Amino acid sequence: MINSSIRSAAFFTVCATFATPAFASPVPPPPLAPTSTSVFGVGAGTSAAATPPVSPQFGQSVPQTGSNFVSIAAGGSHSLSLDGYGAVTAWGRSSEGQCTVPAGVYKAISAGGLFSLAIKSDDTLAGWGATGAGQTTVPSGTYTAVSAGFSHGAAIKTDGTVALWGSNSNGQTTAQTGTYLAVAAGGFHTIAIKADGTLKGWGQNANGQTTVPAGIYSKISAGLYHSVALKADGTMSAWGAGSTATVSGNSYGQSMIPSDAGSFTAISAGKAVTLGLRADGTVVSYGLSSATVGMPAVGTDPNYGQAIIPANTVGYTYTGIAAGGSHSLLLRAGSVAVVQSGVINGRYTTIQPAIDAANAGDTVNVAAGNFSANLNITKRIILDGAGSGTDGTVITSVTTASPVINVTGSGDSSANRLVIKDLRLTGGFGGTGNNGAGILFTAATPTESRGFITVDNVT
Repeated sequence: MINSSIRSAAFFTVCATFATPAFASPVPPPPLAPTSTSVFGVGAGTSAAATPPVSPQFGQSVPQTGSNFVSIAAGGSHSLSLDGYGAVTAWGRSSEGQCTVPAGVYKAISAGGLFSLAIKSDDTLAGWGATGAGQTTVPSGTYTAVSAGFSHGAAIKTDGTVALWGSNSNGQTTAQTGTYLAVAAGGFHTIAIKADGTLKGWGQNANGQTTVPAGIYSKISAGLYHSVALKADGTMSAWGAGSTATVSGNSYGQSMIPSDAGSFTAISAGKAVTLGLRADGTVVSYGLSSATVGMPAVGTDPNYGQAIIPANTVGYTYTGIAAGGSHSLLLRAGSVAVVQSGVINGRYTTIQPAIDAANAGDTVNVAAGNFSANLNITKRIILDGAGSGTDGTVITSVTTASPVINVTGSGDSSANRLVIKDLRLTGGFGGTGNNGAGILFTAATPTESRGFITVDNVT
């Protein structure tokens, strides 16, 4: 029930930037340096689903490790991620095939109630999952943004007009005139940013979710019964269900944004939750189970902790958000990646598997953070950290009587060296002799020598 921009997504929502429609740019080229990211989930489904699964625990919040995720989307009980090479990963509930991703290269994703939508690399649409309301019967043409609601879809065509399809039970897919910068499909309503930056809403309005505020806005997100938007200055507006502190029905304070909340770079509206991402990488939550507003878990929705956002882990920074039905997803930086001739390969959260997967000559980039490991390097690679300070890449020996890094490989020549750089090594000095070293260079045989090795900025 969301659409996701390159940076964030949410349940029933799309995030788009004013003046540049979301997803207007082509698929990001393979980065020259790693974009180390992983997907972290809270709320329902944080562990693998039982057999048979017990609703709503479908594993939709199980963390996904990776090295190049650029977008996330949280649906009713399923999740999607998109990497920088156009590959989509889906997990969680797939009762209607909403996690069965068609083959192809994609540039945008959106997770709905029981279905998923995406923009392909040729700017056409793809849909999979539930078909009962026609929500996956996508229109032809080329598009710059797409958004999946509970059982309807919305998209911005390349000419700026809006395409709508699927359920029209509350007028949410009634044809609209004019041109738009962004569109967000909610539970049973739709909101959009018009060409002049003002808002427009149509469909169900029982909770005031389509009674849009005045002003100029840059991003929008539509929840089940509420809507959220960002002004050009980054301040957040919310309206619809949850506008008061009274907990009843679908109201949990999800639209109660304090006047002093500050500015945000991304927003995401879920079933009964609103998330906001700040420029410093922190996430603020409002609504059901939110520590910020403190709404109790009463009413019609159980509390699964979908708005309890953990503090940033050392070495991680949140870069994307997505609020779903009973879960929320967070995109966070800080992982390990292998660079093979400029192409990131593999998804790792620990260092040794990345080293093992690397070929001779590859670079293993390790993000800033604290890692516990005893590493073995047997080939000519570049092990490149984020600095030797306490705020850089810190590797602590698991076994104090062992070296932090044991090197049995070597370089081939002065131009093709084995390199270890920009690391802080600790905890490997509790033993005696070389076995307590930070880096131990050993030979495979008594007559073998190690050469063409560079150690730079390692403490």
